[in-house]
Amino acid sequence: MLRKVLVCLSVIRCRFSGRIDSVILKSGLYRYVAGSEKKQMSIPSPALNIALALSPLQSIVVEACAGSGKTWLLVSRMLRLLLSGASPSELLAITFTRKAAQEMTDRLHAWLQILALGSDAEVRDFLRQRAVPEDETAALMPRARGLLEAVLTAQPGPTITTFHGWFLDLLKRAPLEAGLPWGAPLLEQEKRMQREVWEALATRWANERDTPHAQALLALLAQPGRHNLEKLLFNFLTRRLEWWAYTQGQSDPVAFALEAIRADLHFDPEADPLAGFWGDASMVTRVQRVAQALQKGSPDECKRAIQILACLTAEPLVAHAVLMKCVMTAGVRRKKKANKDLEKNLGGELNLFLHDVVAVYLLLHFRSITDALLA
Repeated sequence: MLRKVLVCLSVIRCRFSGRIDSVILKSGLYRYVAGSEKKQMSIPSPALNIALALSPLQSIVVEACAGSGKTWLLVSRMLRLLLSGASPSELLAITFTRKAAQEMTDRLHAWLQILALGSDAEVRDFLRQRAVPEDETAALMPRARGLLEAVLTAQPGPTITTFHGWFLDLLKRAPLEAGLPWGAPLLEQEKRMQREVWEALATRWANERDTPHAQALLALLAQPGRHNLEKLLFNFLTRRLEWWAYTQGQSDPVAFALEAIRADLHFDPEADPLAGFWGDASMVTRVQRVAQALQKGSPDECKRAIQILACLTAEPLVAHAVLMKCVMTAGVRRKKKANKDLEKNLGGELNLFLHDVVAVYLLLHFRSITDALLA
């Protein structure tokens, strides 16, 4: 059993039982949270409490965005643990990528060289930056000088690796219990394996047309199509941890998620968003005003105005397609809402026209989102 474990998590939020002291970094702003299971108190602070974050006596959680200094903090904490008496083999640092693991390893070795070869003044300043108490620095100097040799000669040394690399190492230590052959390699061709599994499932369900999975597959293929369906499935697969965390403990995860979407987005999955759009009298009035304003613009804008006015008496689905074409371009809002001639001709009505265009666009955009969610 490891006596001291340093787990380096860039994204995952950790929870410990009992008392917890946490340092939370968000968007470059720092705040210190200290408390217990029964009571937690937030104390705003303009700077990170380095002494607390690096204290070997504290359990620390770090949540940080990219570029906020996680690597500096984590490797500094490793050094503080070594200075406090932890042996190199007791350190475990886990990250998501081999690049990040190599960066931590390189930085650890570079700092150990500074401690071993730097002048006394440099070493004292180095320790001071990492919140080593001044009254302990002199006593720790000999140990700091010897850390490079201790780490390089340790068998085993510090473990700095990725999650999948660490789990593979555990399996190799107990291959019989894991049911794996000795020397089983780590397969990292993730996308190829995902596609093989997907094609095998799709083929099986295609041959079992009466099963619920086959019916669901046919319904999905009829909506976004195979290419978009594959993109949706693979994107969902990459976010499966978030899905499991979000729906943890729910007997019906899908129903739970749909209910949450309904509450957050304020729409009813059973409702027809298209009928709701054209059933809104105030929105129809806005559409009419947009068309009337466009009649005062260029020939192209006049043409769009005629199309918009004509769509008001068309079937909702046809009318919506026309409006999407006239107000938006390729599904996004037009960069230029009015040319110079239209702006000049509208005069004091320009602001009202711009507000109407934005309101119509936003509702069209929201309808597109709900369509995607209901598909």
